[in-house]
Amino acid sequence: MDLVGTKNKVLNSKPVACVCADCTHAEQYVHTFQTYFHIFSIPIFPIRKHSVLECQQCNKLSLEKELNDQRKAIVKLTAGQVKTPPYMYVGSVVLALLASWSVYTFELDSTRTEAFLSRPAASDVAVIEAGQGQFQVLRLIAIEGGRIRYQISQYVYKNVASAKTAIKKRVIDEAGFFADGLHEMPIERYQKSHVEFVQRHK
Repeated sequence: MDLVGTKNKVLNSKPVACVCADCTHAEQYVHTFQTYFHIFSIPIFPIRKHSVLECQQCNKLSLEKELNDQRKAIVKLTAGQVKTPPYMYVGSVVLALLASWSVYTFELDSTRTEAFLSRPAASDVAVIEAGQGQFQVLRLIAIEGGRIRYQISQYVYKNVASAKTAIKKRVIDEAGFFADGLHEMPIERYQKSHVEFVQRHK
C-alpha cells in the first residue's frame, strides 16, 4: 500500500441512453472517477476527474479518448454534473490548520522570550546556544546587583526543539540534569547572548 501518492475513487455511476458499439445494447453506464493526492490514505487535494463508459450487457469499457464525438459528448455532459466532494480537501485543511498553529506557537514563544529576556526572573529557564550549532538549558537561580546566578545543563542538544522539549516535559526537574555549582554573568551579557527560548516557571 502506497503511503503517499494518488488514488482513484468512484464518485458516480449513472445510466445513459447510449448504444454499445459492440453488442448494440441500448443502455450503458457512465462511471466518473476522482483522482486525488493522498497521504496515509487521507485525501489532500483532488487532481482531476475522468470517466469511462461501460456496457451493462457485454461489459465493454471505453475510455473517453476511445469514444466518437457523440458518445464523448454524452459522457462529458453526465460527468460534468458530478461535483468534487468537499472531503477531498480535508487533508489540505488539516495541513493548513497545523501550519497556522505552528506559526502561532512560534510567534507566541518569540514574544514571550523577548518579554522574559528583557525582565529576567529567578524562575526562568532558557535555551542558549553553546557553540558549534549546539544548545544547552540554563536555569536562573538568583538575580542580584545587576548579575544573574544560574545553573547549566549537563546535556547538550543538537537543536532548539529538543532543548525546548526537555523544558516543557519537565525533564529539567530530574536529578542530575543540571551540573553542580553555580555560575554568574552580568544581566546585560545574558540578554545579549544567543538565547533562543525562555520559559518562566512559577
